[in-house]
Formats: sequence, structure tokens, C-alpha cells
Amino acid sequence: MEDGGQHTARCLDGFVLVELVELVLLLVVLVELVELVLLLVVLVVLVVLVMQVLLAPEAESQSGM
Repeated sequence: MEDGGQHTARCLDGFVLVELVELVLLLVVLVELVELVLLLVVLVVLVVLVMQVLLAPEAESQSGM
């Protein structure tokens, strides 16, 4: 009986370890996704700023003419 109890305890410990590993992996994946989203946002903002800087002088020169 005691041996069986120890076996189930080990199984439960292993299950808890697997759950913890899955949680850590999930957190790592979420952090990576957040980093990707932030990078995309920064890239979009930079592209918009560059487009405004490049297009603004052209628009002003056209309106001046």
C-alpha cells in the first residue's frame, strides 16, 4: 500500500512539474509575442514618421508652385 502511495505521489509531483514547465513555456511564448507586437508598432511608427518627413516637403513645394 505504501509503495503505491509513493508512486501516486511521484506521479502527482511529475504532473505538477509538467504543468509548471508548460506555464513557463506559455509565459515565454507570450513575452515573445508581446516583443514582436512592440517591434511591429515601433516599425509602423517609424515608417509613418519617415513618410511624413519625405512627403511633407513635396506637398509644400507643390502648394508653393
